[in-house]
Amino acid sequence: MMTLDEFVTQYAGQWLSYTVGFKGECVQLMRRYVADVLALPQIPGVTSAFELWDKAQAEHWERIPNHVDNWPEAGDVVIWGTRVGQYGHVAVALAGADVHAFMSFDQNWPLHSPAHVQAHDYHGVLGWLRPTRPDPMAWLVPYLQTHGIDARDEPAARARLDALFAGEAIQ
Repeated sequence: MMTLDEFVTQYAGQWLSYTVGFKGECVQLMRRYVADVLALPQIPGVTSAFELWDKAQAEHWERIPNHVDNWPEAGDVVIWGTRVGQYGHVAVALAGADVHAFMSFDQNWPLHSPAHVQAHDYHGVLGWLRPTRPDPMAWLVPYLQTHGIDARDEPAARARLDALFAGEAIQ
């Protein structure tokens, strides 16, 4: 896996592909990002970028509609509807967005352009998909409970976890 910054550095100026036969399309950049940076399951197949908005799996993506009081965060997948063309568009948001504009990593915007950093306003943006991550500590309470430890018993919980992370045999 790589970071978003590494992704941009590695692929800037290139024609990205994820699915054979679709090199250079905006959806291909998004799919490569999902594979290389997020390591999430791919959003089911689409024929147009705008369809990603409805097809994104709720267990992996939070849908955030475009509204005057919010803007995308770095790493969000921004989706445009048909107001910008019959297929819409998709790109990966970069840091520094505000209420008026944002920067993103795009391919095929403008048409026939390789992957690059692009400035945008919010014209035609449906919203953005924010990758959801499970709480990294969600396993803790059930783990302790299965070993007969109340998570509020801090000394017992710490002892169990210290032994677990040290790789020691736990009684």
